[in-house]
Amino acid sequence: MSRGSFWLIATVLFVATCTTHLWMIGGVPPGFHSDESANAYNAYCILETGADEHGVSYPLFFRCAEDYRDPVLIYSIVPALKLLGLTKAAARLPSALYFLAASIAFVFLSYEYCRDKWSALAGGVLFSFTPWTFNFSRTAVIGYTPMLLGIILGWLLLVVAVRRSSWRVAALAGVAWAFAMYAYYTGRPIVALLTVCILASFAPVLRSQWKVFAAFLAGLVLATFPMMIATWRNPAALTARFQRLSVFQQASNGSQALLAMAGRYVEYFDPRFLFWSGDQNLRHGTGASGVLFLFVAPLVVAGLYAAARNWRSSPPHRFLLLGVLTYPAAAALTVEHMHSGRSVHGVIFWLLTAVLGIHWLLVCRGLTGRVVITLLAVFGAAEITRFCRDYFGAYQTRARPWFQTELGEAIQFGFEHLGANETLYISGSVFDQQLRKDNTLELPVDREFHYFATVPFLGKIPPRLYQHQGLPKDRVQLYQGATRKPGLFLRRSLLVVWYPNGTLYQSEVNPEPLPPGATLIKTFPMRRSDDYEIYTVP
Repeated sequence: MSRGSFWLIATVLFVATCTTHLWMIGGVPPGFHSDESANAYNAYCILETGADEHGVSYPLFFRCAEDYRDPVLIYSIVPALKLLGLTKAAARLPSALYFLAASIAFVFLSYEYCRDKWSALAGGVLFSFTPWTFNFSRTAVIGYTPMLLGIILGWLLLVVAVRRSSWRVAALAGVAWAFAMYAYYTGRPIVALLTVCILASFAPVLRSQWKVFAAFLAGLVLATFPMMIATWRNPAALTARFQRLSVFQQASNGSQALLAMAGRYVEYFDPRFLFWSGDQNLRHGTGASGVLFLFVAPLVVAGLYAAARNWRSSPPHRFLLLGVLTYPAAAALTVEHMHSGRSVHGVIFWLLTAVLGIHWLLVCRGLTGRVVITLLAVFGAAEITRFCRDYFGAYQTRARPWFQTELGEAIQFGFEHLGANETLYISGSVFDQQLRKDNTLELPVDREFHYFATVPFLGKIPPRLYQHQGLPKDRVQLYQGATRKPGLFLRRSLLVVWYPNGTLYQSEVNPEPLPPGATLIKTFPMRRSDDYEIYTVP
């Protein structure tokens, strides 16, 4: 085909990709998870006051309840809120834009490996629609997509730097990988491991290209210097989340922890995870497919063969294979099984392997290879179409509980129907509560309250007011057995309690007494016998 035909097809595909990732982004997926609202509200605080929800001016890491949040996504939401207001679409837009930029960068990375524009374009299509990343591009939960952009850009720039012997480009590669470390907390161990893999892969050329790799490491270290200062001042900013999620927290000894890590590592190569069922957390995937499409499997096999043939002669191919082998290392350190978010960078290695498979079949296998590619393209188009129909269709119903949709709708309804001098009372039964050792329920209070209920975001609480006094109790407060003003009362129809030993208790009805004179006006069903209920209270 002519050059004009290539660019026409590339433009059509890019428009289709943009449309698919941006269409109805404020309402699809449904609801607005508490992680999203926490990020959006902190960005709102930065926009309005130059400080986070706690009043800390332009922090590097954002403290939120028991957790710390990475800065890239939150600061990226700030200009979107300025343009579009405090909306769900504004909060989710930066994640989609980062993903679209990562898709373009992946096309160029693919071209560096195969030197064939059609294979590279096919890689961009695979990257754009793969189930592994599709959900993440449409939510503001965590900085998955900016991390992917940073890793791909750093990888691309380093390969170019070695080819051109350019220390300037190499320094930019180091900065790009540092960006990935700021974007998502698992990006920090991932980049550290990838740096070791890079040095091992390019060992034969280190002596002749020492300026390139010195510039790369210098760019990486200098760009992470603010992170080092923040860690020195407050180690919990980088360690608190890992300490809660580490396999070492559940293991009784080191041997048990190592066995758990080994088991989790192997799971990320399980075909069921990769091509069949994927991550069953419906915030991470649809639950109806693997993290990769099934038609990609033969391309991966062909690509692994092609990369192995170049193992000795090509450092970039050695790095690709080492990346495939080591990508689950960070995710294997955490308690969850088959977590597609903490292993999301693996999509780069698997799909780049698939691109090599496409190129090998097209170039090296003649007519047979072209027939195979044609058949896989037809099967792939059907599989991508089915995935998109499910995502924008049945998945929207399946995913509602996972995005706390009913709770968000109930809280939003409450704020929208409050009178000028009324209060929204929210029962502790709305939350999964913890039972203390003294048999009393531990309720989320003060600043922790908003994290679970998305209250400041949905209530559009003014940041200066929240920074000064927390939630304004004349407007919204945790119900503690009494109402001082008329208003609305939100509770759950049953009670969910976690015991200290980790077991779950769920009552058939909520035993909590209603406020005197309460009248039911609205229910938000979640599942059978489990509703959110809103009452008027005099």
